[in-house]
Amino acid sequence: MKYAGVVFILLFATFTFAQTVLVPEDCLGKVSPCLVHTDEKFFEFMFDGQKVKLLKEGILKISFDQRQSHFELIDGRIDVKKIEKNQRALFINGNRVKTGWIMASRVLRTLSVLDLKTFNFSVYEAVATSQSVFALVRGDIVDKTDLVGFTKYYFQNLRDYKSFLAAQAGNWKREFAKQNNSQTKVLMRTIASEKEKAQIEARKNSAQSVEAKKVRELFFYRTFER
Repeated sequence: MKYAGVVFILLFATFTFAQTVLVPEDCLGKVSPCLVHTDEKFFEFMFDGQKVKLLKEGILKISFDQRQSHFELIDGRIDVKKIEKNQRALFINGNRVKTGWIMASRVLRTLSVLDLKTFNFSVYEAVATSQSVFALVRGDIVDKTDLVGFTKYYFQNLRDYKSFLAAQAGNWKREFAKQNNSQTKVLMRTIASEKEKAQIEARKNSAQSVEAKKVRELFFYRTFER
């Protein structure tokens, strides 16, 4: 188990009355990699222009260099909002994220990521040979059931959650209509393309049929003339 020793240290420290533990100590933004575990309702911090919220019992590994930041969610949930311009490309469990508000959850081998700009909901499964490499198994616009079921864990009270849903309802409807319209256009182009192919094939077959008829007639006349 790659992280078993470190996780044990984190849990031991938690049970000795520490609510949020950093390994190494005070490593956020200073040391790479930095492992974070919280037993509070949430632990919030700024990282490269982004406000990051790690929810209770979450474990997050942060690695970075001059060009990239990597958040590896080992367990639990994170909420990442871009507040300022970030200096590095951001990856969550190996997948690059570009937009301004991401919610991610990991339970055992399943990673779920919701992009609250495009409302794309992606579900990944850890590949059989690794707990750190994920393969996409689903990716489409989130439906109402998943939107409510997934986001409800990120709010501490019902009032804030209702405000969030009210604020996002219009955005979700517009994005759904936009993507539906885009998919309809793609479908119509596909249908038109297939129709054109069928017409070309029909003309080709017709031309071949006419040519074959001419050949038969020519053969007949030449045979008759003999």
